[in-house]
Amino acid sequence: MTDLSTTLEIPRYTEPNPFGYTEVQKAKRNKAIRDAMKDYPHLPRLWIEWAFDVIENKPVSEVEEIMEKNLWDKPPENTHDFGGVIKTMEVLEPEEDPKD
Repeated sequence: MTDLSTTLEIPRYTEPNPFGYTEVQKAKRNKAIRDAMKDYPHLPRLWIEWAFDVIENKPVSEVEEIMEKNLWDKPPENTHDFGGVIKTMEVLEPEEDPKD
């Protein structure tokens, strides 16, 4: 009988690194994201990661232009991206449920 534990090995998970950050840069990024999540708990983590990556990888002049001209504050181009807000609603009591 052969010992399969030495012949088969499952590769470990490696974190994706599309921007080619060094270990020090990854540590700086993780700390900045943790700090931002404490300051802005209502924002999704992915948005915070995107913001960090944009600020870290774009030239300062381009980031300042985005903020000064509000380039990212325009309404979405597709109508299906608007989502929606409930302006009025009616709460039915269990005995008034129309399904009954």
